[in-house]
Amino acid sequence: MSKNIDIMSFLEDNVIPAAGCTEIVAIGISTCAGFNALFGNLPNSPSKDGVPMLDADKLEHVGLTLDKRLYKNAYSVNIPSTQGRNGIELAAAIGLFLNINKTKVLEIFTQIEPNMLSLADKVLDKINVELDEAKDSLFVRSTIKYDGHTVTSTMEEAHDRITSIDIDGKEVFSNPIDKSGLTAGNEVGRLSINEMLDIIGDLPDNVKVELTKTVDLNMTLVVEGLCHFSSQGGIVHILKDLIRDGLLTDDVSTKIKLSVASAVEARMGGVPLSAMSSSGSGNMGITATVPIIIVGQELEKSDDEVLRAILLSHMVVSMASDKIGKLSALCGASNKSTFGAAAGISYLLGADAEGIKNSINMVASNLIGATCDGAKTNCALKAMSSASVAYDSALLGSRGLQLGSQGIVGSTAKETLKNVSEISHKMDSIDDAIVSILRHRVKR
Repeated sequence: MSKNIDIMSFLEDNVIPAAGCTEIVAIGISTCAGFNALFGNLPNSPSKDGVPMLDADKLEHVGLTLDKRLYKNAYSVNIPSTQGRNGIELAAAIGLFLNINKTKVLEIFTQIEPNMLSLADKVLDKINVELDEAKDSLFVRSTIKYDGHTVTSTMEEAHDRITSIDIDGKEVFSNPIDKSGLTAGNEVGRLSINEMLDIIGDLPDNVKVELTKTVDLNMTLVVEGLCHFSSQGGIVHILKDLIRDGLLTDDVSTKIKLSVASAVEARMGGVPLSAMSSSGSGNMGITATVPIIIVGQELEKSDDEVLRAILLSHMVVSMASDKIGKLSALCGASNKSTFGAAAGISYLLGADAEGIKNSINMVASNLIGATCDGAKTNCALKAMSSASVAYDSALLGSRGLQLGSQGIVGSTAKETLKNVSEISHKMDSIDDAIVSILRHRVKR
């Protein structure tokens, strides 16, 4: 099976640059695609610079319908280049002033200019948000009434996948989801650890170039968080103080936690930089790869070894995401990325397939169950804790500690992840409770 996997296709579908939390970005994409369509600028067509600036007087109404998990993740997270502002309505409003084809869609917020905030503020009262409680997967629908026309844009399954656009009841864009065949991500999710190791053993140059982008983007965020974003009283600022005061040892484990926290705190805080996402999430991409890069530096591993470990991590994250789902009640950094990071670190430590499986099982026995209560700067706490667990699990698993089949730990990595998936799908009521808390907060 492993010989049939197109790794470049896998990376193009699952390892994508994203500027800002992908849930808040998806909202901006939806309204942007709808407004642009009114002027013939459809997704994936040659960029049209001639899309006019929205006239607030001609905008009658914007209706947003979201699935509950996307709502949860978009509620509190800061929007890039907005001086620390957040809000679903603001993201929807900003999207009206962007170009759907000017950048890669998940980097659409890199187009934000200072004057757009004041323009967006003028239409906030025309935006209404509703939830579709029946939707069990990612869903965004925006309906824009503008200058006598009604345009509806629908996104499904993926943060960057617009499936249809209708203008005045007539479909002008269609990109239906093909559920008849396997995607590259689904195929990777079916691999065993041995098959993954076969794949990463000999990487073509184009794959190495693509994986190097993960290192460049995510480590740039680390530097941004360490040197520029860290503010008085923030997580990274206090971690630095604890190291200075000798209350935290400046060892590999602390470097991993500090680096991951720096990148996530900066990203969630709204810095205008992209992260390399993994299976739909920038925070997952950071948590799945930065610990590997830090360990690679400490062990003086070659660039090729680090890139192979990063690819292994992305594949294990994809396996977890394929079973658990893109969005769930479980925190993706804790319950998906930690598996990948542990696998990649174990690989750098010289573990074989059995040692890597041990490390994955160690994570499941240690951390599983951390819930997602929405994206925000405090995600840095869960991310750094997850990275620390990944490192500890890799150390133990690579040295031969075996847990055996007990609790949710299975006899194989895939069986363990299947068990985690069962837990995730039983936790829908937790999502309902968190969404209720957020919606009640709106009324205060």
